[in-house]
Amino acid sequence: MTGRWLWIGALALTLSALGVDSARRLRDIEAVTATRVGTGLEPEVDASSPSGYRWGEHRLVLPETDSYPWLLQAERSLADGAIRIRVVDYDNAPVGREVHWAGFERWWALGLTGLYQLTHPGLTGPQALERVAPWANTALLVVFLVALAPLVAARFGALPAALLAFGCVAVFPFFDNLRLGNFDHHGAAILSCLVAVLLLVAGGAGWVRSAEVEPARSSAERRALWSWLPTSRSARRWFIASGFAAGGGLWISAATMTPVLIGMGLGALLGVGVSARGSSGNFQARLEPGLFRAWGRAGAAASFGLYLIEYFPGHLGMRLEVNHPLYSLAFLGGGDLIARAVPLLAGPTQSRGQPPARSALGWIAADLATILALPAVVLVTRAATFRLSDPVLWTFHNRYINEFLGLATRMQTMAPSQVVGHLSLVVLVALPIAALLWPNALAGGWRIGWRALLLVVVGGAGAYAYIVFLGLARGSHVAGVVGAAAAVTLWFLLPLSRRPPALAPPFQAALLLVSLPALVMLLLSLAQERWLGIAAALWLGAVVVMAAVLRITDHPLNRTGVGRALAAALALLVLGVAPGFALREPYSPPNVALITRDASLWLRRRLGADAAVILAGPSATTDMIWFGGFRGIGTLYWENLEGLRASAEICGAPDPASARSLLVRHGVTHVAAYAWDGGLEQLQRSIEAAPSDVAWPRLSGRPIQEMCSHEPRDVPVWLVPLPYVPPRVGGYAHPVVRLYEVVDDLPPEVALVRLARYYQALRDPRMEEALGRSLELRPTVPALAMMAQLQNARGERPGSFETVERLRGELERPGRVQPEDRFEAAIALALARDGQGASRQLAAALDQADEKVLRRLSPERLALLVDLSRQLGLERVHPDPIAAAVRLLSGG
Repeated sequence: MTGRWLWIGALALTLSALGVDSARRLRDIEAVTATRVGTGLEPEVDASSPSGYRWGEHRLVLPETDSYPWLLQAERSLADGAIRIRVVDYDNAPVGREVHWAGFERWWALGLTGLYQLTHPGLTGPQALERVAPWANTALLVVFLVALAPLVAARFGALPAALLAFGCVAVFPFFDNLRLGNFDHHGAAILSCLVAVLLLVAGGAGWVRSAEVEPARSSAERRALWSWLPTSRSARRWFIASGFAAGGGLWISAATMTPVLIGMGLGALLGVGVSARGSSGNFQARLEPGLFRAWGRAGAAASFGLYLIEYFPGHLGMRLEVNHPLYSLAFLGGGDLIARAVPLLAGPTQSRGQPPARSALGWIAADLATILALPAVVLVTRAATFRLSDPVLWTFHNRYINEFLGLATRMQTMAPSQVVGHLSLVVLVALPIAALLWPNALAGGWRIGWRALLLVVVGGAGAYAYIVFLGLARGSHVAGVVGAAAAVTLWFLLPLSRRPPALAPPFQAALLLVSLPALVMLLLSLAQERWLGIAAALWLGAVVVMAAVLRITDHPLNRTGVGRALAAALALLVLGVAPGFALREPYSPPNVALITRDASLWLRRRLGADAAVILAGPSATTDMIWFGGFRGIGTLYWENLEGLRASAEICGAPDPASARSLLVRHGVTHVAAYAWDGGLEQLQRSIEAAPSDVAWPRLSGRPIQEMCSHEPRDVPVWLVPLPYVPPRVGGYAHPVVRLYEVVDDLPPEVALVRLARYYQALRDPRMEEALGRSLELRPTVPALAMMAQLQNARGERPGSFETVERLRGELERPGRVQPEDRFEAAIALALARDGQGASRQLAAALDQADEKVLRRLSPERLALLVDLSRQLGLERVHPDPIAAAVRLLSGG
């Protein structure tokens, strides 16, 4: 009963901590979402819109931009009932692009949305989805804990189950992928990897009981081993379940599951096969390699079946970045290879009854062919079937995307407290595992190879410890070396000095089988930080298995004071100190997203329901698609390689005319330049760094984004700056956001007036210079009206009256005057105390003004229009445009 309450109490405590953290974080996300900056606009609720807001806008601000495409695709499913989403049109305008993300994350969110609507029947589907999205992945973690903790307790013991429960929240690199606010597929992929590994070990790691009845005269150690090992039938069920989990992992993320499967394969060959080689066979266990064949068949069947669910019948193809029948074939061959190779590695003692070696080698060669078919196709076809191999895309990701940087590089951006909380020391469990595996009954070259492998495990953990202490000491290499040496001494050399006895081969197999996938992911995470969450989760699995082995064997290290002290110290660091820092860390609001949202909403209000296509940096494009309901060109998703290439082509145009032609071809209506977003420049640098024969357009002129990042006076006349006023941001020159409209060629004097309006909105004194240059070229109604207003504000009465006289002359000329220009003229005439002229021009403007025209006016201009109309008594004559202006002023 005590053991049961241990894991139940741990689970309850974990769920409580998770609830507290989630409630606090949800409040933070809701507070950030409710924050208004800049113009202070907010989307207007529209129950008929697929997004829940008018014109496809959104208000929800999540920590990661990658969440937004998942939500857009889920909204698409809600809107048209599509179960599978294979094509989207929100980027790579005008044609759109393919989608190959697995349906699990979307289906999970839609299922929770449906349940949420049952308890909140007044909400539409999109409104419910907006509320569910922040905690959808956290709900998945809760289901995982509630389902797996009792299973682990039954199979491995109460303490391992308690450690698993605590670790799911305490091991931050793992937990962060499922923490409230993170909505993408990485969390589900990591859970699949962890389940696949634990279930394989639960199946006995390739070993089963050698007898159905417990031997009566065996030692306590052998009875404990016999009691833990499954029967052959039970082991097969565990292995099949592991295969299903791994097949599901391939479906959710082949990129994540594939290296884990490679590690599992190595663990099976070395942990199961080689460890059995030193066995005399005189104990209550029997090697059963055929279990791995059943595992491979189950995994292949799951992978292939889920592929058909995603793609059959209309979207079958050769996209190897995601789950594909070639992965299923490799899984099938890998299981069979392990089943045939393990007896050969185990030697004659454990290979009785197995096929002759010559026959096995022939089948192993065939298995290798099925495994190597996948990488062979990738090597031959390259980007045609595996776009991630594109050299430009590869360079861009590895240089400019944080999660693709090396772990040591990422540490340079963290404070010591963040290093403690974000880099879990759970990886150091590799050191005592290596100490436990060091004693063995192997001889000669087999022992040397075994211990060389363990030294790689120790080296990986030592390298990780070095990076942790390097970060804690703010870049001190001496501190990194000393810290790593201390960790290796404490948790590897000190346990080894106690001369622990050799474990039985099944326990050796279990420890190596759980450690090698974790080691593979650890080595990958040293090169790219994005793998750290998976590595941490798998090392947590290793903690579970090690705790079970120590308990079952009643190992001496588990009984001595030194062993218990070392275990307690590591547990305190992993389960106490690290989460104490990580979970108390204040929420970092994505302020960049708030400004992008404000700019997107401002532009959408200006356009109303009109369609628009945005050219911006890849990350900003995704944000503007989400917040403003726009379409974009290039985004950072491998399916959108053509969109990125189109953005690069526009940026590499040799001259403004060529750039404009490309913008028109892709339907671009607006260009957005953000001070912090150098994505298009980084894309160009990635192209320059790629081999000369890559099919990417190279920079041959002055890129459009470079024009947009300089003063607006340097841009071509067909790119008009819009009078958006963003908030001021410390460390950046104002304005941090510039929005431009792509228009037909304008006369230079008109382009200068548009520039003056932009400066007017920013309260920039260069407005006068732009107006003066415009009037030097040719006097126009808007230039004269704005100059008269400027002179009046300065108290230059004679100059103002002279400008107004010129304005009257221009107004009398034949030709169409735009309503917004007539409105500026009315203001100038009113300031000159010409009420009759002001009334005439304002009435003419209101006659022409519809909502689209009014939306193009700034809030200040709209307020002036309403006030002046009321003063001149035009509200009764033109009630509709005045009412529309009032509605727009109120945020409508």
